[in-house]
Amino acid sequence: MQVSIEIATWTQNNHGLFDYESQDLKISKIVVQNSVYLILNKDVVEQSNDQNERCIGKISFENGQIYYQSNPKFSDSYVKLDPKYKQQLQVGDLFKFGRLEYFISELNNGEKVQTAQDHYHLDRHIKPGKIQGNRQCKFCLMEEVDQAEDPTNPYLTNLCGCLGNMSYVHYDCLKSWINFSNRIAYKQTVNTVQYNWNQALECEICKVPLPARIYLENQPQPLQLVSIEKLDGPYVILEQITRQDNLSKSLIFIHSFGTNAISIGRGHNSEVRCQDISVSRNHANISFNNDGWQIQDQMSKFGTLRIIRDKLLIDDEIKEIQIGRVLLKIKLI
Repeated sequence: MQVSIEIATWTQNNHGLFDYESQDLKISKIVVQNSVYLILNKDVVEQSNDQNERCIGKISFENGQIYYQSNPKFSDSYVKLDPKYKQQLQVGDLFKFGRLEYFISELNNGEKVQTAQDHYHLDRHIKPGKIQGNRQCKFCLMEEVDQAEDPTNPYLTNLCGCLGNMSYVHYDCLKSWINFSNRIAYKQTVNTVQYNWNQALECEICKVPLPARIYLENQPQPLQLVSIEKLDGPYVILEQITRQDNLSKSLIFIHSFGTNAISIGRGHNSEVRCQDISVSRNHANISFNNDGWQIQDQMSKFGTLRIIRDKLLIDDEIKEIQIGRVLLKIKLI
């Protein structure tokens, strides 16, 4: 068993995209017969037994199976969704629609709620405990001395760059400030409620970004800073993020009403509107049925891409994998 890889390298700066319609491509093909690293040497992808800083990924033969393994130290790898098929949504998935990234932060399939782990460093992790001396919430100015944390309304610290007493804030006070300071705009459609930041979620004093969620030690469920009214029944929460700044930009609560698909795109008729020129007018659809939540690309120009968090099984279907300006078409032969 071996693997055929057709390689297309876009010679221009791609700004995180791959133009499938471009004529300015370098095309090559290799056949892989054992585990090797894939090295990008200028515009050419070569096989190597040794890994270096130009390694874009690895073809791995393991226990009779063949995998593509990403190398996020070089660049993230994404598998392009085939428009002919619906793909199952999993909590923790990250999708790219054009340049925009959306993260499945929470998913309810009708039986249980699943919350994603902090894969993309968007959250804060805090160890609460008894603190000696005075501390004062910078919002309500309430002062407490030598008291243990109240688990329902803990003092939070190290959320931003403020020091001294200015670093302390009650959870309830911070949540109220975020939700009632005109920082969040709400938009409701038939199947969605969308929460968009009018202003950046950041400390108004030191301007350090604030998280959408906070994890306290020994508490599995995070504290939510953005109030979301969750309806009963199946739902999924899409979170638009900017990973280079570790920022959350918006939350989209999608609820299932019947079998109607929820459209994502730049067009006016899309329920989830993505106002970026790299997003197609009708880019992708999300739907719910007996098999759970699913996503399907709608023949978009730049494709709907799912991040490869670890490795991807290579099977009889051709896998299109994008790593920056490189596109790999991998199939078994």
